[in-house]
Amino acid sequence: MKRLLLICFLVHSVFSNALQAQELPPSVFLNKITQRLIGSWPFPADYESLDKEMKSKNCSTVSCMDSYFRNYIKKLMNRPEFYAMFYGEVTERMGYKSPASPLLSQIILSGQDFQDPSGGRDFALVYRTLKDNRPFDELFTSQIITDPVYKTNDVSANIGAYDLSTIDVSKLRNVGQSTYRIELENGQTNEAAEYNLKDHPNIAGLFTTRKFLLRYWNSPLNQNRKRASAFFRIMMCDSMSPALERESQREKEMRLALGRSDEQVIVDEVRKVHADKHATQKDCAACHNRLDPIGKSMRGLEIGVSSEAFKGNLRFFNSSNEMADIPVNNFHDLITKTTAQPKYLDCQTNWMIEAFLGKDLNLPSHRFSEVVAQVEKRKRKLKDVVEDLLMIPEFRGLRVKVIEPASLIAAKAVLSNCTDCHSDTFAMRPEQMKSRLSRIAVCLDLPNESKGAQMPPSDHWWQPSAQEYAAVKSWIREGAPLTENSKLFEKNEVNQLLTPSQEIRKCRQ
Repeated sequence: MKRLLLICFLVHSVFSNALQAQELPPSVFLNKITQRLIGSWPFPADYESLDKEMKSKNCSTVSCMDSYFRNYIKKLMNRPEFYAMFYGEVTERMGYKSPASPLLSQIILSGQDFQDPSGGRDFALVYRTLKDNRPFDELFTSQIITDPVYKTNDVSANIGAYDLSTIDVSKLRNVGQSTYRIELENGQTNEAAEYNLKDHPNIAGLFTTRKFLLRYWNSPLNQNRKRASAFFRIMMCDSMSPALERESQREKEMRLALGRSDEQVIVDEVRKVHADKHATQKDCAACHNRLDPIGKSMRGLEIGVSSEAFKGNLRFFNSSNEMADIPVNNFHDLITKTTAQPKYLDCQTNWMIEAFLGKDLNLPSHRFSEVVAQVEKRKRKLKDVVEDLLMIPEFRGLRVKVIEPASLIAAKAVLSNCTDCHSDTFAMRPEQMKSRLSRIAVCLDLPNESKGAQMPPSDHWWQPSAQEYAAVKSWIREGAPLTENSKLFEKNEVNQLLTPSQEIRKCRQ
């Protein structure tokens, strides 16, 4: 009986794997990419064209029709609906959904009016970046201000759209003005006045549009913290949740033994919050220490956009989970230097995967690293990146086989015991994984042979053996390889993680 059950299990596993790895039929894939790019079904002519291509090539899979589907994707990305959908994704990411995608598509096709919601600088910037297939960095770093001009050739009629409150508007005509034509599918052509404000200290793409500045208002008490928090969310995928300091299991047991209950701790904490000034408490200071240095460079945005530069710091947790400081000279410098950080690229790539491939497509870390490398190879050009993403095997239903190093397999077996209380480390994006492993090195006290390990808690069902601690340390010492050709840590980062220290760092800090 046992042998029969084992055979049934093996047969089921084989068939399940085969089904999971089956590539989508070309017609289904055609539907899928059309829905993702323009939000509708393919036209009958598209199905006919696909059928004709399959017969001419004697091909019935997506894999042997790579060039056909790439050309089809390029064609869809020239449709007004694609610009509308992408604009909707971008504005939702910036914190406002304006306007709804179907509405904007109709506006583009019918010819805009200046009073329409598409008549803002944010739409003009998104349209221009897509139209010219520019790097997605320019959504945030561009110093080209494109002001749509509808049904008039008088540039001055729309000059009020600028937020440049401290710049003499009459001088804008002398700052590299040119004309930018928006060509529509129905043959219409709308023009936009384009101003190149290169080297302006505070012009930085979507961050200096009216909609963003009104969405994240400022006040003397606020001190640009709303905008700084939005900056971290958009650029680094960091929600800026405070790092709450929690007591260890031993501290909790000691407190309970002394008769101080959990309820009493809560009461004391509430009283402390009311008694202390905000930002002097550790939990609050954890965020303020990062928000305020960036808020300083945002002072040029307090009333519209000024031409005065304010210095600050880009303060963030780097890949080794250490606080890093990068001095910036002004707001544009802040945005530009941020785009050079690995965490930024990791964040933007993940956003585009979720926007075009769906939030349910969970790429393993090693595959995510390969996708990021391809994004860099494409020089971050928007349409090229979208095209490559839609053609990755996983989106077509396939799985990419990879040979995992022995040290990774051993470390996975150990850290899988942590997933009851924590999220799966190996389901994270590479930059997130590096940050998590930096904390794990502290929690398991790997630099000091785990003599002062703070995790797992003493009352947890699983307590690692010396061999299990050593397995995790050995993997990290190798650079935490995910495949034969990719490692998470460089040699100097490994040395920093595993060098013994006299300082006792708290695991949850």
